[in-house]
Amino acid sequence: MLGLGYNHLIKDSQWEQQEAIFRSTYRDYLEAEGVRESKEEIPRHATFHFLLPSRILQVGPEMKVQPDVPAGIGVHWDGSHNLCLYLLNRPLKEKSDSDLKPDVVWPCAAPIACSTVSSCSRYLALACEDATITIWDKHLGYPLSVTAIVEERLIRSIHFLRSSAAVGDETPCPGTDSVCPIVQLLVLCTDSSFYLVKEPRAGKSSITLLADR
Repeated sequence: MLGLGYNHLIKDSQWEQQEAIFRSTYRDYLEAEGVRESKEEIPRHATFHFLLPSRILQVGPEMKVQPDVPAGIGVHWDGSHNLCLYLLNRPLKEKSDSDLKPDVVWPCAAPIACSTVSSCSRYLALACEDATITIWDKHLGYPLSVTAIVEERLIRSIHFLRSSAAVGDETPCPGTDSVCPIVQLLVLCTDSSFYLVKEPRAGKSSITLLADR
């Protein structure tokens, strides 16, 4: 309660009465404001990964780059078709209040459901809501494979695997002297089914059902 200095107190019922009068007087304005607020975008969950320097995230000559220090982050929001890449050590701009725009944008055919980065930070995998999975080789700067689960199941999460068999079965990457291991990806769907996506040295990637729904 608030005292006015005239031996009088404003009660809760009086506040409610004033609120009712205000809403009845400005009903048209309040309804228009409510429609405007309902059209505003609801905040969405963001997923991001720290990325080491690579060909997909080019930095300027004025920036010092260390191979084991992240040079940027990759971000995507729930329901978004785009993966946005931002440089961490970007040069300062003249206007400090300017909007921060991504340095690289990867559009996808469907909204991104989940993503993951391999432990060596070389490979980046994107799973979309249409059950399509793309594995990017960040060192070479192009997709390693694009595959889809034919059962059209919704993907919940993806995880890179590195088996002992894959370690001994390595092949040089095209155009480089480095060794490129066989990439394996474990896929978990919303119905609890498991898939193994394997990118062999030659030919198309294979999909194996490990456990059904």
